[in-house]
Order: sequence, then C-alpha cells, then structure tokens
Amino acid sequence: MTPYREHVIPPFVPPMLAVTGELPPDDPRWAYEPKWDGVRVVACLGDGEARLWSRLGNQVTVSYPELARLTRLLSVPAVLDGEVVAFDERGRPDFGLLQHRMHLTRPADVTHARRTVPVTYVAFDLLHLGGHDTVALPYRDRRALLADLDLERGGGVHVPPYSEGHGAAMVEATLEHGLEGVVAKRMDSTYVPGRRVDTWRKMKHQHTRDVLVAGWLPGEGRREGTIGAIVMALPDGAGVLRHVGQVGTGFSDQVLDDLHTLLAAEETATGALAGQLEPAAERVVHWVEPRRVAEVRYTNWTRDGRLRAAVWRGLRPDVDPAEVEPHG
Repeated sequence: MTPYREHVIPPFVPPMLAVTGELPPDDPRWAYEPKWDGVRVVACLGDGEARLWSRLGNQVTVSYPELARLTRLLSVPAVLDGEVVAFDERGRPDFGLLQHRMHLTRPADVTHARRTVPVTYVAFDLLHLGGHDTVALPYRDRRALLADLDLERGGGVHVPPYSEGHGAAMVEATLEHGLEGVVAKRMDSTYVPGRRVDTWRKMKHQHTRDVLVAGWLPGEGRREGTIGAIVMALPDGAGVLRHVGQVGTGFSDQVLDDLHTLLAAEETATGALAGQLEPAAERVVHWVEPRRVAEVRYTNWTRDGRLRAAVWRGLRPDVDPAEVEPHG
C-alpha cells in the first residue's frame, strides 16, 4: 500500500469499469451485487473536506453538497467509489429524477433542487484509507474495510451488501425490486483504475445504450416551441457517424425545456448526419456537434439500423463521447 501524508485529501482515482456480457454462473469466487441506476462519483475525503469527482475526472462537489456528511463519518482520509442515486417514492433508483440534479452548478439552483430531489451516495468500494492505497488489496478485503467504516449511520449513505456465489438469486432479486441489473466481481480481484477489466462484469435487465446527440427536431402541437425529438448517432466500424433514429418519448416538460435551452445555444449550420435523415426531417432539423452523450432504452434494432421504440433516459456527462461503442 502506498503511503500519503496524513490529513491531506487523497487524489482522484479514475474508476474501474466492468465489461458488458453474460454473468459467470453461481460461483463462490465471484461476488454479485445490484447495478445502481445512478451516476458514478469518486469521493475523496480528508482534512474535513469532501471533493467529488465524476468518472471523467470533473469535479462535481458543488452539485451534491449534502455528501459533505461523509467527512463527518470518517476520522481519517479516504477515497470511496460509488454512485449518486436518486430514489423515487417506491424506493427505487430513478435516473430520470437524478437528471434534475446532475447538471446543476449554481448554489441557488442546487439548494432549490435538494428540496424535491434528495440524493444518496451508494458506496461500493474503498480505494484509500488512513494514508494508504487499498487498490492492490483483493475485493473481499476492500469490502470488509468499507463495511467496518459504518458509513450508514446518520442517513444519506448506503453500503449495499453483496451475495457471494449466488448470481441467479441476485438476478431474481434485482428483477423483483425493479433494479437496473447485476454486477459480478471476482472476490480476489484488485482494483485497476481507469480500466475496463473482465474481473468485473455487468448485466442489465433492459436494453439500454449510449448514443451521440447529433441534433433535434422541433416539436408540434403541445410541444410547439421546444424539442419534438432528439436525433441519435453512432459511429460505425470505420469511425463514420451514422443516423440510428430519433427519440421522442421519455421526456418530462422540464427536461424538454432544459434540453432546448442547452442545445439551441449549440446549434451549427451543418451536421455530421446531413443527408442521412428523411427529407421531411432534413428540412427542419437543428444540428449540433455530436459531443454530448445520452442514454436511451430500446426494444431492438430495425433492419435498416435504427433503434426501435427508443425512450429517453437522460444525458450522460460522465461518459466520454470517444467511448461510445460503435454499431455494427
């Protein structure tokens, strides 16, 4: 373990990522835990201060001031890996609800949003403790140290249990409780910062994927004056952006207003997908540079390479556009 000066806030650690695919069968060498429908946040704590970092290494401390409570729960420096989650009235993670918090930076806006959208920090790994790195320790030991910190006292923080060797039961339980999916982690795995490694595997219960926002179509009727649909793009195997359809459902009125304000300010004269839309859409589309990532839910792919029945889930500022997986 690498020592640090005591009481100094430890540096940001890029989070380890899981590969997408089949979960390993029930196996005592693996831990199975819920996949949380939130946004990844690394919490660096020390000297009475909390610094919160997104997956991409951007500071998001101002967006979640209530997580300063973490510093009151710990007497030594620490780095936690976890997700910020907003729960709905049934106690289920709601990514759409979290959208009302994750883009705010003005203190007045954050204070107002906290009244209606409180967040919880779900801590599922420990990367540094008391002046020492813990990334080289096996997962089972890191989780044992995390449990010993007793972070759940006082509320606002959740340290979820995991099931050792019982993947099928975890799949069933997460389905029953409406959770996003399951993550399997090797009990003996070390933490590999910033890498997507096969010793962590994830499985989602629904088809979701990241797409690039390439433009928007104006709304009609009740949506006149705002956005009717978002134009989606994905790179192909050669790195060329391709049109993969439009998404026009899953938005609240507030989300539509926020997106309209955001994207209208980024409008460009031409677009990366020019000539790929239907003529009627091509005549009215508002193009933007495809540098924002969004997550959508869908049923399957059509024969012409479109996402069928796409439903908007939200922007993903924590995902690098260069990491969006190609289609085909």
